[in-house]
Amino acid sequence: MAAALATGRLAGAVLAAALLLAVLLYLPTLGNSWAYDDVDYINQTADYLAGEHGLAATLFRPQGEHIVAGFRLLLLGSLRLFG
Repeated sequence: MAAALATGRLAGAVLAAALLLAVLLYLPTLGNSWAYDDVDYINQTADYLAGEHGLAATLFRPQGEHIVAGFRLLLLGSLRLFG
């Protein structure tokens, strides 16, 4: 019983340390505009999956000054496979 309690405490401490490290590393980047690009990609892929846009329109839609068809195609495959 004591070993299970110690293991649970250790797991909790490791999880807390990992969360603290993630906050310390990523919090400074949230003020940058590029930190939210992934949300745009996910929303555009969701529009395709909902039938609002065709595949070509989704893949070749410019993002800022870039056309990132390869990344969108990978994200589309991932969302189709894993939801």
